[in-house]
Amino acid sequence: GCNMIKDESSCMNSRDGRFFEFLDGRSTRSEPCVWCGGKPCQSTGSNLCESFSYIIGNPHMTAPATWIVANCLDGRNVAESVSRAKQGAPAGPPPSDFEPMNGGSGQACRGGIGAGDGKKPGQWSYSIWTAATLEQCMAYCTGSCTGVEYKAADDYCEVWWEKVTTSVPVPGFSCYKKKVLVNWKPVELPPGAGL
Repeated sequence: GCNMIKDESSCMNSRDGRFFEFLDGRSTRSEPCVWCGGKPCQSTGSNLCESFSYIIGNPHMTAPATWIVANCLDGRNVAESVSRAKQGAPAGPPPSDFEPMNGGSGQACRGGIGAGDGKKPGQWSYSIWTAATLEQCMAYCTGSCTGVEYKAADDYCEVWWEKVTTSVPVPGFSCYKKKVLVNWKPVELPPGAGL
């Protein structure tokens, strides 16, 4: 989420991707990030970047003296802004580590909580990222990630952390499940210990 970002450039090119919708009763998920001028956004914390709805207008917080909200500058649309953003793809698994769900293209991922769209009040099965390509979206799938959903028209990337079990037809989306890679080597039995 925004709260993990420590530099202005990343903060200004991001939206909150935490897996829960609310924090202290205020919206966080998918909100644009706010850069707090290089200083902590709250007097009691150390976050330099925070979710818009969490910090702005929150009666329990003093708005920072200097803050900038992530948005598209100079009348650019999302695609133009993302293409100009100076964010490199993280070092993640290669596309060959993924398999398409029901062909991949035209599919939205399903699974996780209740084997549905991955959402229930207060908890989602995935985090949201902005990615310029499907490959960049896949690169965000590290650690316990189980798959990705990508919508090129919006540079929208879901990184699933609960099991992707199936997909459903939805135009414009792509769903890929991370392959389960097993490293094993055969056990050599001592001579005469045959089965």
